[in-house]
Amino acid sequence: MSTSKFSWQVTSITGHNIRRKKTNYSLMKRTILTLAVLAGLVSAANAQLSFSLKEAQDYAVKNSFNSQKAQLDVEAAKSKIRETTAIGLPQINAEGGYTDQVVIPSTVFPLSAFGGPDGVYQRAQMGLRHNVSASVTASQLIFSGSYIVGLQAARAYAELAGEQKIKSDVQVRQDVASAYFLVIAAQENIQTLAQSAATLEKTYEQTKALYENGLAEEQSADQLRISLNNLKNMLENAQLVAEQVTGLLKFQMGLPQTTGVILTDNAETLNQQSAGDLIETINDPTITIEYKLAQTGLRMQELNLKNKRAGYLPTLSMFASQQANYFAPKYDFLNQRRFYPGTIIGLKLTVPIFSSGMKHQQVVQAKLDLNKAKIQETQAREGIVLDQQNARNNYKFQLKNFDNQKENLELAEKIKHKTLIKFQEGIASSFDVAQSERQYLEAQGSYIQALVNMLNAQVAFQKAFNKLN
Repeated sequence: MSTSKFSWQVTSITGHNIRRKKTNYSLMKRTILTLAVLAGLVSAANAQLSFSLKEAQDYAVKNSFNSQKAQLDVEAAKSKIRETTAIGLPQINAEGGYTDQVVIPSTVFPLSAFGGPDGVYQRAQMGLRHNVSASVTASQLIFSGSYIVGLQAARAYAELAGEQKIKSDVQVRQDVASAYFLVIAAQENIQTLAQSAATLEKTYEQTKALYENGLAEEQSADQLRISLNNLKNMLENAQLVAEQVTGLLKFQMGLPQTTGVILTDNAETLNQQSAGDLIETINDPTITIEYKLAQTGLRMQELNLKNKRAGYLPTLSMFASQQANYFAPKYDFLNQRRFYPGTIIGLKLTVPIFSSGMKHQQVVQAKLDLNKAKIQETQAREGIVLDQQNARNNYKFQLKNFDNQKENLELAEKIKHKTLIKFQEGIASSFDVAQSERQYLEAQGSYIQALVNMLNAQVAFQKAFNKLN
């Protein structure tokens, strides 16, 4: 084998190995990138986010389904303003057309008009078969009462959409708070049941050992076992409820259901955030978004009446048109290219004169709608005052009820502890232990329900007095 041939073979093999290494490196790079992306998706799916109540509400205002839809309504209202404004700006349109007069229309004229005898008429075909036309027309609205009112109405509609967005955000905050409280209550319930189950199971094991050694009755162990089984069932159900209300909270916030949620507020911190100092707030319906919506609705009806009355006013516009027409006996205009121009400018004035009472009835209906809106505004004001008073009274009651249930829970826990000690000393029976346990769990349930009711009453109070933001 010659040296040159050997060198060529070595070079070829080396080049092949280099290309193969490059290919393997590229494949490995793509594989690593794919794995990284998949790992990122898994990490995102299993991500856990921490929220205080305020943070959960702020997140929901930006990401909940209702908030997103309300924001789109705001954007649509802004677009409506631009659309209405464009009506009064210059409009330019272009038109083109082609006509093939397969049978050219005929006309008849008297020959006497051209010096011929009277009473003799001549038929003639006027025009050519192929016609092509093109035109550009510009128009400008000069005056229209309805257009002016329409602009005002479009702006009022945008204000209405903005107020609806505020109302939606307030409702979202209230819904998130209610779901947040349910999760807190569920977690509190799980914690209480788990502690009770652990204590009762320990007591059961001790009683069972005593029975096996002949120092206690079998009935005592069996009674404790029944109570323990019921308690474990309650704990499993509480865990299921906690999962359900956590899903509800994520739904209200606009979070994916696969996202883990950690609540940084608990019953104690939420209770410390009580708005008890706001209870004596003076009733003022004008501060609420509901009253602002009623006022905006009243203004919309005023503009509606104004628009109907503007229907009696004339409308003035101007226009200009540049035309080009081509006529030929056969279809050859692309070759001949002879067009006849035409220019038109003008003003158009439309004056309503008689509509058989239609416009008058439209004004009458608009007046009736306006009067109805005034009644609705008054109704809204009085209804808000009533809601504020009811919210205050309910919050006061729930605060007092919460304090009572908290005291009852402390007493029930005290009784439970003493009964357990008496049982261990042989003074109380297993029935007494089971009874004290049931009493404690009932007190705990009443306490948790009172806590949720108090927190919900607090949020309703804040909403009624425009403090939920």
